[in-house]
Amino acid sequence: MASLEYSGNVELEKAREYLREMEDPIIIYLYARSRYLKNDIVYEPGGIKVKDYKGSYFGHFFEKSQKLHAEMGRFKQAGEVPFIDDVPEPTVERESTHYLLGDSDININDTILGFYIGSLGFLCKPGNRSDQYGDAADCDIHALGSISPRIIKGGVKVADAKYSQHKEAFDYVVETGGPGAQAALMDMLTVHPQEVKVFNSVLEKAKNHGVRDPGAIHDAYKWIVHLTKDVQRRRLYELYSRNL
Repeated sequence: MASLEYSGNVELEKAREYLREMEDPIIIYLYARSRYLKNDIVYEPGGIKVKDYKGSYFGHFFEKSQKLHAEMGRFKQAGEVPFIDDVPEPTVERESTHYLLGDSDININDTILGFYIGSLGFLCKPGNRSDQYGDAADCDIHALGSISPRIIKGGVKVADAKYSQHKEAFDYVVETGGPGAQAALMDMLTVHPQEVKVFNSVLEKAKNHGVRDPGAIHDAYKWIVHLTKDVQRRRLYELYSRNL
């Protein structure tokens, strides 16, 4: 099944604007991380000993950061999903935000984290330098803090807009099921000219920011777009199940 027509969809344009806004921080943080060595030892449990902690240096740093963000109310906002379990409750009074078609339980942060760590071999030169450990991990945390909402929040926002316009078509494919349903949904969600526009924009911005290898950022963004569409697909199933 071919992609659907989405012209005139105001909510979709709002969602796409959010995705465009996320391009610069993601590119900047990926570029910042590429300026440091890969520093594998940062991600190895016990590679750098941390008092009263059995995981990695990065894991300890990331967990502390996630808990601080939780206390500041970040994870009460739609699309801001923690990477760790058992985050503390907020210590601030902050109004929560919600999606167009209701809250979502979608969380693919394990996949996002796995890809990100794996991509460092393409973004960074090999080697370890102790004076870079903190800076490298800090860049990782900022990069993941931008990539995760781009994929999860962006995916759900786009899916809600598309579903609102073509509810019957999406529900029919989900209800029909079968091995071809997921592939059909991905085709229906894909707007090839829009994807080309995104990839060209990212490549141009990477060049403008002085990235040493803009092609590496471009390739990473292809994966980000793919996962965003996967979240869209998951959201369609989520929305359909709520209508049963």
